Amino acid sequence: MTSTRQTRRAGVRRQTLFYTVALGLGSLVTGVLFVFAARSMPPGTFGLVSTSIGIATVLAGVIDFGTNSLWVRELSDSHTSVGVVARQMRGKAVVAAATAGALAAVLGTWLTPACAVVGLYLLALVVAQMSVVPLRARVMPARVVSCTVADRSVAASTMLALSWFDVEPALRLPVALSLGSFAGAALAMWRLEGRSEFISCKSVAMPWGGAAFFGLSSLVLAVQNLDQAVVLKVAGASAAADVGAVSRWMSPIGLIGTALANTAGPLAARAPDVRSAWSTMKPTRPYVLLAICVGAVSSLLSPWLVPAVLGTAYAGSIPVFQILAISATITVLSQPVVTILQFRGYDRTVCWVVWSGVMLQFTVLFSVVSTMGAIGCAIASLTCQVFILAALVWATCIKVARESKTSVATAGR
Repeated sequence: MTSTRQTRRAGVRRQTLFYTVALGLGSLVTGVLFVFAARSMPPGTFGLVSTSIGIATVLAGVIDFGTNSLWVRELSDSHTSVGVVARQMRGKAVVAAATAGALAAVLGTWLTPACAVVGLYLLALVVAQMSVVPLRARVMPARVVSCTVADRSVAASTMLALSWFDVEPALRLPVALSLGSFAGAALAMWRLEGRSEFISCKSVAMPWGGAAFFGLSSLVLAVQNLDQAVVLKVAGASAAADVGAVSRWMSPIGLIGTALANTAGPLAARAPDVRSAWSTMKPTRPYVLLAICVGAVSSLLSPWLVPAVLGTAYAGSIPVFQILAISATITVLSQPVVTILQFRGYDRTVCWVVWSGVMLQFTVLFSVVSTMGAIGCAIASLTCQVFILAALVWATCIKVARESKTSVATAGR
């Protein structure tokens, strides 16, 4: 029994490590690409490009509408057949392609022609994210890592090639990210057993069936990325650049939370209750402590780190980075809680919590952004994350207590 438990704990730690490596590599390369892009163009131009990418990310979240997480849960406990999920994935790809075309037209007309390429990035992002769903459901983190390596390798190589051939700076970042995402998606399908079911063009289906509360939760979290657009509109392109230049730096801090969430999902789907799901996550505590340490150190080093990497033109990003680092650390604590509650069937509760938190964030943002600019955006984000974590902990305690009472009552019959 002890040997079995130790083996299981080692497996959980190994899964978390694989996901951490994959997400860490992806975030590191993406952060370098954003820094490279920021240094190759004026802050105002970079503000437009990074804001356009942020809008595409929001739309990708809207199109997803929680379906990726729902499909992982359904495939993990064999509640839904592979054929049904495959038809829904093809339907999502069709929707993404149509939305990408519309986005390209809007951005090319309203901002700059170069921003129209971000429409391609939207399609690539949606395809890349859903292509690893079957791998996650089958608990194949090593293959997920290989897809991420391919994605970021192609993106970095493309960025260097475009720079070498002196392509317009505003085009380099969205093109590189797009080609990288397509490469990762192609590898994910190639490494998947039974891939013919997913790449077949036999039929498509509406992708959002059964994803109501998953979707509402992911939608409002995607809307969070519009905070930079609000800063651009109210405080100007320079303030938006101060946010955009360092916002991607938060990914290495939050990646551990995402890794924990990816590990927790299939485990929670198979667990009998919330308490059991939490027990399976005990071996991952060192990763949480690591994330807290990284966030604290990053915040302390920001007065030297930001100017050294971005240059003096982005000195206004220093306090923004300090606050966002704290906010990202709190997110690490929240993400596994969100996943466990959702995969145990409490997606309605999670939906209400995150909606309330994001509405609070934008209330604070609109109240302070005109006077505080980029710093106000960071403060609003921190307020949101503190509220969400507190509400999730409270909701989890209630769910565990209710399940315990139900278990006792059932045992007494």
